[in-house]
Amino acid sequence: MVSRKTLLKIFDNHIEFYNLLPNMTRSELALQLSKSENTIKGHLAKLKSEGRLKRIGSDRSGSWMVVS
Repeated sequence: MVSRKTLLKIFDNHIEFYNLLPNMTRSELALQLSKSENTIKGHLAKLKSEGRLKRIGSDRSGSWMVVS
């Protein structure tokens, strides 16, 4: 099992990327972080459920907004 501290570090890494490049896709983020797309998908779902990340617009042409 992954510790909460490790998860927070990973999530903060995602938040940093989405602050810099809000139009980045899951596959691009997976490549940048050397993680699988399924791992990124799970992390994004967790960030969205915590209210830390929000999708603006459509899946194809939308972007991510980091919620403070």
